[in-house]
Parts: sequence; structure tokens; C-alpha cells
Amino acid sequence: MARVTRRRRITRYAVDSPPRPREDTLAVEEPLQIRLSALPEAGSSAVHPTRDLTVTMRTPGHDFDLVTGFLLGEGLFASSDDIAMIRYCAGTDADGLQTFNVIDVTLAAGVALPPSRVERQVTTTSACGICGTTSIDDVRRALHTNHSPSPRASDLRIPMAALLAMPDRLRSAQTLFERTGA
Repeated sequence: MARVTRRRRITRYAVDSPPRPREDTLAVEEPLQIRLSALPEAGSSAVHPTRDLTVTMRTPGHDFDLVTGFLLGEGLFASSDDIAMIRYCAGTDADGLQTFNVIDVTLAAGVALPPSRVERQVTTTSACGICGTTSIDDVRRALHTNHSPSPRASDLRIPMAALLAMPDRLRSAQTLFERTGA
């Protein structure tokens, strides 16, 4: 877990206690640049250049899942079958070591690159995807072009006992939170 946490000297403050310096484990947050390209149509020799889409902040780990979920959530394609390849690429630190902070996504043949208006001009978060859009029209467009079914049209029913058990099940799987509180 070397990349997801860092040990730092902190000062702990508590009510009715003097400040206490100590070592603490902190969760790391790093930028992740997402770039898109598309395979050429069958029989075409046209090469689609890689295009910057956005930068999001994240705790390193499960980056390919994050990127796939982000792209699906943005409504940029219908399913993971629309992705031909995801790979880490350029990105090195001052010592020349790979930072794993740049991901190239190559869309499958026949899957068009999204229009440039979906490119984010600000750093985004790994939240729902509406943050960073430039207008309400972009939000409406995303809601109407998202390929997932509308929750209102779903017959999905979840028993109350399952809903109430979910926070404890989630917490038991959050080892990083257990170590850092974040």
C-alpha cells in the first residue's frame, strides 16, 4: 500500500489535552489524466490522435475500474465492450519512475470519440460527473444521452434488511479507511 498512504508527522489536538506530536498514516490523493483515442473504422487507414478528456483526483488503485465507471457515468459509451484497451502510459516523476497517473483509453472499432464539448476544462473529481460541466445544457445532454436505463423505469426492489446491512458490509471492506480515517 505504499502508493495509497504516506506516514507524516502531525500534531494531534483534543479538547482538554495539550497538543501531541506523533506519526500518522494519511491517505494519498493524486491526479489521474484520462486520454481517449479510437480505433479506425474497418477498411480505413485514418488514425485518430489521442485526445485529453479530463483530470480527476483519486487515491491510487483500481484506476481502470474508476476510468471505466467514469466514462460509463458520463454516458460516453454504452458498455465496457466499447473499450478496446486501457493502459497506463506516459507520466514520470523527477527520478524518471512511472507515476501511473496517465491512462490512455482506446475505444473499440466503430465507437466514435465523444464531441470535444465533453472535455473538461477544470480538474474533476471522481464524483458523479456533473461537476466541471460548463452549462446546464451539458447536464441535460448527459442525462438524456446516458445509455443506462432510467431508475424510474426499473422494477428493482431491495429489501429493507439488505439496505440496513450495507453500511456495515461496506465499512468492513474499507481497509484504507480503517488505517487513515479517510
